[in-house]
Parts: sequence; C-alpha cells; structure tokens
Amino acid sequence: DFPSYIQSIPEDADFAIHLGDIKPQKMECSEGYNKYVAKELLKSPVPMFIVVGDNEFNDCANPTTALTEWKNVFQEFESNWDHRLNIV
Repeated sequence: DFPSYIQSIPEDADFAIHLGDIKPQKMECSEGYNKYVAKELLKSPVPMFIVVGDNEFNDCANPTTALTEWKNVFQEFESNWDHRLNIV
C-alpha cells in the first residue's frame, strides 16, 4: 500500500522511482485514482519519479484517454520537489 511504501523511503536517498502499475490490472481506470496516488507519492521525502505501467493505460477501456489522464497527473511529477538533479 502506498502509505507504507512512502514511509519506507530513506530520507537520505537522492530520489525514488515508482516503476509503474499503480493500480491492479482489473481496476477501473480513472483520473481520480491517479490523483489519489499522486497525493500519496507527494508525501515522499525525496523527489519521486514515476514511470507509466501498462495497467495505467493499455488495460483500460479507452487507452488513449487513460494515458492522457495519467500524463495530466504524473508528467514531470518530480518537479514537485526542489532538487538539483540533472534530468535529461
């Protein structure tokens, strides 16, 4: 679950990465759930990068809409933290 995941991130880490599949495959795709996950990930003590997983769009009824909704919430998510990481 996300709260314990966030609590387990070492505060001295430079950053953390979530490797996608923020929801179970069979769960309905919704921007509301993306926003819930974003709210939890924003509690990270270090910059959080997130990679889209296939469950977030490919397994949805409308993959194009689902991917757009994911991007609306998570694209450049790491910019929510003040960091000096060189992102290329």
